[in-house]
Amino acid sequence: MVAIKLVPLAGGHLEFWYRIRNTAENRRHQPIEITKLDKMRLLLENFSNSNLGDSSQLGYKWVIYDHQQEIPVGMVSFHRLQIEQGIGRIGYTILPDFWGRGYGTAGVTQVLELIFTHSNMERIEAVCSIHNPASRRVLEKVGFSYEGIRRGYLKIRGRRIDHFSFSILKSDWNKSSDQ
Repeated sequence: MVAIKLVPLAGGHLEFWYRIRNTAENRRHQPIEITKLDKMRLLLENFSNSNLGDSSQLGYKWVIYDHQQEIPVGMVSFHRLQIEQGIGRIGYTILPDFWGRGYGTAGVTQVLELIFTHSNMERIEAVCSIHNPASRRVLEKVGFSYEGIRRGYLKIRGRRIDHFSFSILKSDWNKSSDQ
């Protein structure tokens, strides 16, 4: 697996976050609207706490760095959906120049390790567009279980798009870590 370093999203990452969100190729499969830098600066405050043990914090974002080149190549996000049930959702985006090199798989793997080690989350969900087979492969490689298709799940560029639905349980993760 490619060597990466995860760094919690901070003010110094604002321009990278802006670039990755506003890249046309990344918006093709995700419900990302073009966002102005000033608005993103305000949104940054929502992700300033990287303590997964703090259940009052609902969203987290990490920047994926290529460990050797020390450059940002992507991002992974985590959101608590149902705190009392221990359910969250993960998402990820990689800059197009770095697609197909294992950065998504490595980033999701490391974030899952953090989530299952430092929080009370027991089920993590993920979805990906049915038109994005590379994203589906990331989830399968990491150990997510396919659950079906969510019809018209997200609106992307004005059209409702079906999405593959996946999940991984903490017990599944612990089993795969033991091997």
